[in-house]
Amino acid sequence: MSLVVELSEVHRSFTDGRRHVDVLKSVNLKVLPGEFVAIVGPSGAGKSSILNIVSGLDIRFDGSAHVLGHSVKDLSDDARSKLRNEELGFVFQSFHLLPQLNVLENVCVPKWLSSRSIDVAQVEQKAKEALDKLGLLEHRLTNIGVLSGGERQRVAIARAMINDPQLILADEPTGNLDRETGAGIVDYFEALRADGQRAVLVVTHDERVSERADRVLHLEAGVLQ
Repeated sequence: MSLVVELSEVHRSFTDGRRHVDVLKSVNLKVLPGEFVAIVGPSGAGKSSILNIVSGLDIRFDGSAHVLGHSVKDLSDDARSKLRNEELGFVFQSFHLLPQLNVLENVCVPKWLSSRSIDVAQVEQKAKEALDKLGLLEHRLTNIGVLSGGERQRVAIARAMINDPQLILADEPTGNLDRETGAGIVDYFEALRADGQRAVLVVTHDERVSERADRVLHLEAGVLQ
C-alpha cells in the first residue's frame, strides 16, 4: 500500500540571535491511506513544524519528506502550491480566512484557484453542502469579521474539504470549539477517511481528538515517538 506521508530523518533547526534551536530531531513518520494519526506534545515542541514540512510550506530542513508520492523539496514553488490546493486540505490554527469575502466565498476559494476546470454553480453547491454539515449554512452570506472564533474554525474546515483532499492536515482543529462542536468535527474527519483512501494528520492538545485517532505519536524536545 502506497504511503500518503513518509518523513525520513527530518531535522529542522533555526538560529534565534545567538541561540541555535533544534526544533525537529531525526523525525520519522509514515501515514497510510485511511489512517487517522494524532501528534501530541507540549507547546513549542515542533508539532506545527511537522505539518508545515508535510504541506511544503517549509522546505528548509534536512532529511526527506514524501507526500502523495512527491518529494516536497524537489517540487517547484508552483507545484507545491498546486499540491497544497488540490491534493491537501490544511486547517490552520489561525484560520487564514479572507476578510473581504463572505463565508461561502471563502469556502469556494480553493476551487477558484484550482488548475482544474470548474462549474461555478456546482462549486457553490458543494460549498453549501460542506457548510451544512458543519452547521453554518445559514451564515453562508455572512461577513467573516462578525463570526466567532469557533465559527471561523468551521469555515476553515469546510474550505479545507472543498477539493476532496487525499490528506487532511489540521493544526489544533478543535482548539476554538465547544465540546459538542469539537466532537462533531472529529466525527466529520472520521467520515471523510471512512473510504480508506483519505488520511488525517492532526496536531492537538485535545484528548477528545487524540483518543479517536488510530495512532497517537508524542513529540517532545524535537523527538517523535
